Amino acid sequence: MALFILIAAILVAAALGMVLRPLLRTQRKLALALLVGMPLLTFALYRLVGAPQALDPEFIARNQPAPDINTALASLQDELKANPGNIEGWVLLARTQMAMGKIEESKNAFRQAIKLQPDNPDLKAELAEAMLRTAKERAFPAEAIQLLQQALAENPEHERALFFMGMNFLQKGDLSQAETYLDKLLPMLDVEAANALREQINIARAEKKLPLLPMAAMANAGKPIKIKVTLDKSLAASVKPGSVLFVFAKSLDGKGPPLAAKRIEVDTFPIELELSDADSLMPTAKLSSQKKVSLSARISIQGIANAQVGDIEADSLVVDASSEKPVEITLSRVKK
Repeated sequence: MALFILIAAILVAAALGMVLRPLLRTQRKLALALLVGMPLLTFALYRLVGAPQALDPEFIARNQPAPDINTALASLQDELKANPGNIEGWVLLARTQMAMGKIEESKNAFRQAIKLQPDNPDLKAELAEAMLRTAKERAFPAEAIQLLQQALAENPEHERALFFMGMNFLQKGDLSQAETYLDKLLPMLDVEAANALREQINIARAEKKLPLLPMAAMANAGKPIKIKVTLDKSLAASVKPGSVLFVFAKSLDGKGPPLAAKRIEVDTFPIELELSDADSLMPTAKLSSQKKVSLSARISIQGIANAQVGDIEADSLVVDASSEKPVEITLSRVKK
């Protein structure tokens, strides 16, 4: 800024020198007045209608337009057309498209990256995940399973591949095969993540009437949500001894698996319980990560997690996840 003012002053002085030289001989007072007044008038006019802040580097940096991600992606794709052997570029493109929800495009980019690095288990696990996210039945297709098997052959302790393989067999109802992978994964996880995975395994074990896995002690599972579940008196006769109560906490958008869940065999009401991070089903989705959650409860006639006709349900209730005040849920209707 100071340099600009100095240069501008020199240029104005030079221009005035050439213009005023004839006046100095004939009208000396007018020439001196112009010599003093013109620079001041020029500076004042610039301050009034100009943009001196546009010369400030900090102002320029603050007012730079935000980069357009689509433009950046287009530039990256142009670079990859010119240099198709750029493995880092293909990985960046695939992961960015995945994050943007452009899953089909990301699958193509992952395939190109795997061609360049055929022994990379990370890329194979990520491509398998992309295939899962585009599958109609939300299940791993055969090609994805092959990729996960290859990833584990290359790295038998690959956490993501172990998790996906375990979830694949849990989804198919093959608990024995699922635990082959998940038992190997559990020791690799921190306490919270391991307990969240144990809870998910326990849902499957409970459905098969198998003993539940014990939870590891947690230093801090977040503030629990205290819940009291009551049953409408008109439905009391429908509940048999040993009936199974499921209580769920879900994100408000309802997407994905529950953030936390409990399965309890009951024969009397009310039931008082707590949900916390120790009851989370997924290592990456914790109850404490949400400000508000949707609570629901259901008595399963068949004792399974998925809702069935004839189950007794409660209306969902939105609550503050950090509230210490007990929440009451009433089981009040039969699922049709």
